[in-house]
Amino acid sequence: MPEIPADCPDSLPALPPDCRQLISVTPERTRAGIHLFQLADGAWRQFGHAISGFVGAAGVTKHKREGDCATPVGLYPLGPAFGIHEKRDTKMAYRRITPQSCWVDDPLSLNYNQWVEKTGADRWRSAEHLAEYPRDYEMALVIGYNTASRIPGRGSAIFLHVGAEPTRGCVAVPRSAMVRIFRWLDPDKNPHILISGKGTSPALP
Repeated sequence: MPEIPADCPDSLPALPPDCRQLISVTPERTRAGIHLFQLADGAWRQFGHAISGFVGAAGVTKHKREGDCATPVGLYPLGPAFGIHEKRDTKMAYRRITPQSCWVDDPLSLNYNQWVEKTGADRWRSAEHLAEYPRDYEMALVIGYNTASRIPGRGSAIFLHVGAEPTRGCVAVPRSAMVRIFRWLDPDKNPHILISGKGTSPALP
């Protein structure tokens, strides 16, 4: 497995022993080759064909900062899922976007890098209004970057979602691939995502 930078909040140094599903993202500039792997009978095997996707418009980084349009390198837990539909074909925990759903990107807010529902007494200066992106967030998964530490200014709203162009720091795949990923993922297999540095291919244990 490639070196995982400790600088990235919540990046893990190695796969947890109970992880049996892994999405590997290998970037080249803003594009990325994406492979699904599953552990069975003691061996990692690729699931289905490779996926052509995108990372951030500024590529990938080991030193993620809010608003830099770069995707953070590292190994992260994956999920929960969310989207605009009432329910999708997935075993993952799923949350539907409402007209009030926001993801806070204000580093000074106590709600930084969290999903919140607007109430009128909001305690942030800026947030991503999720319902404004019905194509991208038709189907999406939270990438567990800075979601436990929530270090102010180190980046927020890092997702795996539907998309056909470079992102503001997320990982994007075609809609058909996202349907496949939603159906494949199983929370009992503790799925993770590995975002490698430029040109670094993952070596599975």
